[in-house]
Amino acid sequence: MACRIGTEFMSDVVAYGSPPLTELGKVDDALLLRQLIWLSLPVLAENVLHLFVGLTDTYLANHLPDMPNLRPAAASAVGTISYLLWFIGLILGAIATGSTALIARAVGAKHRSLANSVCGQSVVLAILLGVVLAILLYLGADQLVLATRLQGPAKHFARSYARMLSIALPFNTLMLVANACLRGAGDTLSPALSMIAVDVINMFFSASLTYGWFGMPRLGFNGIALGTVIAYIAGGVIQFVVLQIGRGGIRLHMHRMRPHWHTIKRILKIGVPSGMEWVLTWVANFAMIIVLNQIDPTNAMPAAHHNAVRLEAMSYLGGFAIATAAATMVGQSLGMRNPRRATRSAYLGYALGGGWMTFFGLLFILLGGIWRAGCRPMRISPS
Repeated sequence: MACRIGTEFMSDVVAYGSPPLTELGKVDDALLLRQLIWLSLPVLAENVLHLFVGLTDTYLANHLPDMPNLRPAAASAVGTISYLLWFIGLILGAIATGSTALIARAVGAKHRSLANSVCGQSVVLAILLGVVLAILLYLGADQLVLATRLQGPAKHFARSYARMLSIALPFNTLMLVANACLRGAGDTLSPALSMIAVDVINMFFSASLTYGWFGMPRLGFNGIALGTVIAYIAGGVIQFVVLQIGRGGIRLHMHRMRPHWHTIKRILKIGVPSGMEWVLTWVANFAMIIVLNQIDPTNAMPAAHHNAVRLEAMSYLGGFAIATAAATMVGQSLGMRNPRRATRSAYLGYALGGGWMTFFGLLFILLGGIWRAGCRPMRISPS
């Protein structure tokens, strides 16, 4: 991403002007490391709580009230839909990555009007894309579930979840892109606080609607989906208000939401290549889900796989948080016309993020035997 942040830097210089080129004789790595950690901590807190949302949904599916025989099917459906949400996030990456990069450069170069313009165009793209995805998901839910090869009750659970989720997609896309805009401006705290609020709302309403707590209706599996819908709608509204108020040096102005094709093209030019890389990763993972759904009609193997993936997320959530912080620092450094600072920020991000993920990889290897010893073997009937 850092490379893409720099590819259009000279076009910014020509079109908008820039401060004089600064070549620092020495870059303070200790200071950069502290900034990197400070920016990444709110994102890490957000990611960890989001992990707990996934674990909560999985737990609720594995403990549906009055439906013990359908719990594996419910867990398999929840896990499969999580891959759909992942794919939607990757599509949004084409907007979010470009938004973060352009806003970071503009803020670093002190071009506030350019940053606000990119913010406005990003929000428009997010809302339009969310509406299109919502329509496609609602109308194509049957075909989507058929493609996943889910069997038995799991496919009915997944179809219901997908159609309910389509209601909240425009709010979800707005929320994710708003977060990317704020992070590009160097404000990682506001998105983290907003997402923490969204995750708490998600867990509260999903559990309450599943079991009928606090006077709410007892909806069973549909309560998991409805809790997610409520949380996404709340998140979209919260982030729209945050952008309207203005945080991190950027603000959403209504007149900036009129389509400006040159800015839209620049956002997509940076974001689409990054999104395509992740789509290939998603295809490989989704192919595995299709195989598991197809070979195990009991849904036990897909459910176990989804549970393991939730735990595996601990290894890469920290890496994503550090990558987000590093991208912001690299973009702002290039906006300042300080490529040496950008380079050092990128290397520190590689070292810190790689170290985090290596540590968890070793942890999984060393503790794998203990984990297996503490688990009962899963017996699957040959029939």
